[in-house]
Amino acid sequence: MKQIPMHLLTLVTGLALAGSVAAQTMTRSEYQAEKNKISADYKAAKKACSASKDQARDLCVVQAKSDEKMAKAQLEDRWKPTLKSHYKTQEVKAETDYAIAKVRCNESASKEKDSCIQSAKAAEKTAKNQAKTELKAAEEKAQAQRQANYQAEKEKCEAMSGVNKMECLGKARLKLAE
Repeated sequence: MKQIPMHLLTLVTGLALAGSVAAQTMTRSEYQAEKNKISADYKAAKKACSASKDQARDLCVVQAKSDEKMAKAQLEDRWKPTLKSHYKTQEVKAETDYAIAKVRCNESASKEKDSCIQSAKAAEKTAKNQAKTELKAAEEKAQAQRQANYQAEKEKCEAMSGVNKMECLGKARLKLAE
């Protein structure tokens, strides 16, 4: 059986991955258009809130601001999809849920209000801790995968000798550092 040269296999794999990554990202103009749409949606929602009064208006404004923050976080996650941007989106979700709950709690009586705010704060803290745990687990999984890939590359390099082996090991270390 004829073996495929390693550099050709690496090139083909790289091109395939580059194509899939390019398909997932958005262009700068798409990003800007989406950002402008989020801003326009927020302004329209805030303007609609002016028809409401007192507590309903406060809730409407907070809901509009929360929707804007969440949409921006999701846009950033789509624009530059990383583990950290996904974590930031989850964190913003927890914060916006808390902000909305806090305004809703203001409708309650004094004792109920304190209890409501405490439970909302606890829910926010739980959601943020869960997001941190998920981020840590995802980072550990990614590191383990990079380490496994490095070991596989290193084993391939062991069959080589001299300069080729050194170059191969250097490339494997670079991939590990990414």
